[in-house]
Amino acid sequence: RVADEVVKKSGIALTWVASPAGRGAQLNAGAKSARAEELLFLHADTRLGEQDGLPNTVPGASPSLSPNFLADAFAKMRSERAARASQRVAGHFGLSFAGVEGGGYYYYEAKSRLNRPGSVNGDQGMWLAREYFYELGGFDESLPIMEDARLALAVGRTGRWVNLPGVLTTSARRFETEGLAARQVLNSFLRCFDAIGFHQFFYRARAAYRQQGENRPLELRPFLKLAHELALRRGWPGYLGWWYKTGRYVRGNAWQLVFALECGINRRRGFTPGAHAPKFSERFERVFNFLTDNPVGNALAGGLTHAVFHGLWAVLEYRHQKIH
Repeated sequence: RVADEVVKKSGIALTWVASPAGRGAQLNAGAKSARAEELLFLHADTRLGEQDGLPNTVPGASPSLSPNFLADAFAKMRSERAARASQRVAGHFGLSFAGVEGGGYYYYEAKSRLNRPGSVNGDQGMWLAREYFYELGGFDESLPIMEDARLALAVGRTGRWVNLPGVLTTSARRFETEGLAARQVLNSFLRCFDAIGFHQFFYRARAAYRQQGENRPLELRPFLKLAHELALRRGWPGYLGWWYKTGRYVRGNAWQLVFALECGINRRRGFTPGAHAPKFSERFERVFNFLTDNPVGNALAGGLTHAVFHGLWAVLEYRHQKIH
């Protein structure tokens, strides 16, 4: 196997762990077999990089590894725990995409520096004390995906996320193959559907993440159709309620549009991702939520989201018919 060859060349002693299928189950099995009191979960296509804040000489290039990378991250975790007199602290790293550049990638890299639960995912690494990890119940195995997003939300409810002093380099293969915009849209759907409890979508659309390994662009049209059909099965009261919940989620995440504008400005000015705090989007969020965090605001957001959803679907259907 390829992994066996890598282990032989590295000279690192590793333990093979067998587990049932499913990423959540596999991660939990790995945590159970680990002996240390500190747990760091990394994706297979992730590499440790330089200390955050150091110059990045080439946009999109893989940062060089700092000799004190893990030691500095552990020191930050230890100081954060001491400051709060609690083990309820989880760390994540900044993110860099290897070999690519562009506004969409800059946005993701800048967003990875935020400590918001909705902005943290497995690509950024997840560092927790074993004690805290098991207090949270480990990774959720009830869904075929979303285990990292759910753990991030659990940390947000009970503890605190901290940005560790380092950068992880990850592959942009999925975005480059499937299309960055299409994958961004689908990822937004997945987060929204999990937040509003629309879990039957995940079981009916298992191909959502399987397409990562397919060498072709991601087609959003089948996912839009499936979501619409499942929502309609709830009957009209349920259908309207589904759009209300969706609108509430979208309204609560409107700050990301302003954050994207900030990222565009910072990128044009030559700033590295995360170099400037998102002050404008934070102010916008406070004012916007004050004005719209109510049934009327949620309903209006739901109606607007409904229009955008069906507008996008109509465009994709037109393109599909034109091609075929």
